[in-house]
Amino acid sequence: MKRTKICTAIISLCLAAVLTGCSSNPSFKFNMHNRRVTIVTEPAGATVRQLRPMGQPSTYLGKTPLNDQTVVVVTEITKMKNLSLQQFDGIMRHVNNAVVRIENEGYEPYYGTLRVEEGETIVHEIVLQEKPGDENEAK
Repeated sequence: MKRTKICTAIISLCLAAVLTGCSSNPSFKFNMHNRRVTIVTEPAGATVRQLRPMGQPSTYLGKTPLNDQTVVVVTEITKMKNLSLQQFDGIMRHVNNAVVRIENEGYEPYYGTLRVEEGETIVHEIVLQEKPGDENEAK
């Protein structure tokens, strides 16, 4: 009887590990290629960083306007393993897109997904929104 309970507990733990996917880490393989993009902001002089999937460090692209700027983008996913739905969505957002954070003092940060095309420079015009100020400052 005691042996049966131990075997049942071991089988339950193994089954739980298989069903939750905790036996290995999430991973994916992909191809990347250079693309070109122009980013213009209103107002100009905003800092642009390209964000990377799965928490990888961002890349500083420069200050706007950025004309015919090279960006490196994921163009194809060749293998995925043990990804959560949230991780999958985050990776797919980067396929054939430049995901950016644009910041300028006194303005709300802009997070966006910019479409890119092979052999083409796409122009993206972005109007930054002013941060709400203290109403007493205007008086």
